[in-house]
Amino acid sequence: MRTARAILFVCLLFVLHSTAVAGTIRTFDITIDYFTPTVGPMEAFFDFVMFESPVNAWPSEPPFPPAIAERSTTLLPGIARWREVIEDDDLSDNYFMAWGEILYPEATVTLFVAEPHTGYVPDWMVWGWGPPWISMEDLLTTNAITGDLFIFAGYDTQPGTPHPWTVGTWTIAAVPEASSIFLFGTGLALMCGMLSHRKRRQ
Repeated sequence: MRTARAILFVCLLFVLHSTAVAGTIRTFDITIDYFTPTVGPMEAFFDFVMFESPVNAWPSEPPFPPAIAERSTTLLPGIARWREVIEDDDLSDNYFMAWGEILYPEATVTLFVAEPHTGYVPDWMVWGWGPPWISMEDLLTTNAITGDLFIFAGYDTQPGTPHPWTVGTWTIAAVPEASSIFLFGTGLALMCGMLSHRKRRQ
């Protein structure tokens, strides 16, 4: 009976702690799977940004919100991954967008963007308004969202593959809160230690 009460106490402590801190600090892994081109240069220049806005103002021309996380890098075929930490209680006003370009020796260029996980947007809208704003709100109810990096201008770098005009994929995955996991593990270890000590005394 005492053992059951001890387990219940530790679980209750874990739940209360998680409720108190949830939504304050959020950690995400951003993963890019850049496919090997079958034609053209191997590398691509790539940028992504995460930001806050009270509404999804795309497509339009509002003042661009300040970034809360951003990267600019060169992609080579394979997996690239970054970890970003943001402070926000509600992801309904958080957005992600990404874009890139592949430069050819003859000074031509192929342009691509991160398409929303909810479905593609027309190329003419990307031409007119830039990369689509991808809402991160679904990360409140799912562990990850993912979509394609799709070419909207230039040459296809993936002819002869099952995914023409698609240079890769993007994924944003929520990282479990380390402090809650640590507290839960510490509580279980403490409980086990107490039970072991009690048995030795008996």
